[in-house]
Amino acid sequence: MNKFCTFCCLVGIKYSIVQVNNKLCCLLNTMQRPTFLARCGECGDSFSRPEQSDFAYGQRLFSTSDGHRHAEVNGLDEFPCRVDWFVADNDFWHVLARLADPIDGQTLVVDRPCPNCGSTNLESWSGNQSGICEVETVTFERATLLNDVDLIAEINGN
Repeated sequence: MNKFCTFCCLVGIKYSIVQVNNKLCCLLNTMQRPTFLARCGECGDSFSRPEQSDFAYGQRLFSTSDGHRHAEVNGLDEFPCRVDWFVADNDFWHVLARLADPIDGQTLVVDRPCPNCGSTNLESWSGNQSGICEVETVTFERATLLNDVDLIAEINGN
């Protein structure tokens, strides 16, 4: 049963009520993020894309490789902090995207592409809010099972 609690509505988090040890708990599924109009520099298509607030420290939005779905990762969570030990700073977000579990069979990417043509060349970003969309949380179920040696091999593309 999907519901919104008062706290989660304030911060835009959707959750499901579950019962654990006779207590009600919430499981985070998705977050709501504002969308803003953007225009592709290649095909000229206008589309809405979610953005984070200025207060999203240590977080990043990824997109599926086709640009149709978006997911948010917290770089300060346990697994990203583990990965941070093994990568150069400038590669961190790209490595996390590569290690993330796919969404509907699509890999995740840092440079969010145009959902029409796949280009990452934005011509304009209006800054005008166009709506709200559900953004999933990035998961690393497969990668968290790797020991450090195998994780380093994955990071290095082996």
